[in-house]
Amino acid sequence: MIRDANLGDLDFIQTLSENAFADRGSYGPIIRNIVQCGLNDTATYKTVVEAMIDDSQQLGFGIIQFLGNGESYIPAIAVIPDSYRGGTGGRLLTRLVELSREHGDKKVTLHVAPDSPAHGMFTQFGFTQVPGGGFTYPAGVMAIKMSFAL
Repeated sequence: MIRDANLGDLDFIQTLSENAFADRGSYGPIIRNIVQCGLNDTATYKTVVEAMIDDSQQLGFGIIQFLGNGESYIPAIAVIPDSYRGGTGGRLLTRLVELSREHGDKKVTLHVAPDSPAHGMFTQFGFTQVPGGGFTYPAGVMAIKMSFAL
């Protein structure tokens, strides 16, 4: 079940961020801040969580940022290791794209390390690399920018 994130999800999201993005830099506190902002300002940020049907365990999360220029940006999407290759990431990505479409945006962008397993998921979904749009994560890992037209 995918639902909107709430205050009770903050610790899960921060811990998963710290673990999932450990080789990229310290993102747990940054992601927690983004989620907290989004709980108060849903016009700018929206965070969703996939949880078990009975909501007993969170399986992953995704964040969409509405940039206000016809574009949305996905700053983070992560799933717990037990959910790798189980479809959780794809369901979260689909929901984030739906939210962007509902918002009236024309494209969704994100950054990802080319060696990340998520890179394959994004490519399979239809995201394409944007030439020259990359950057370096704080830990020195290169990221490429990808885009999906709505």
